[in-house]
Amino acid sequence: MCAMAFAHGVVVGNEFASIEVSVDTSGHCARLVLRDVVSGQSRYIDPLVLEALIYMPDDVMQSLADPNLIVSD
Repeated sequence: MCAMAFAHGVVVGNEFASIEVSVDTSGHCARLVLRDVVSGQSRYIDPLVLEALIYMPDDVMQSLADPNLIVSD
């Protein structure tokens, strides 16, 4: 099952980050595109990775958001 793309991404943000979320349908199946609005850095995320995030324990998810682990150029 593949999702349909929407023309423009949606920006989700707060005082710490602004991320544009869109859907890429140019490949075999749809995947999310997450783009940092400030740096332009982006990452493609397929449905399997999204499902893994759903089942990830809260403490592991919180450690991913640790500002000390974020590396920027």
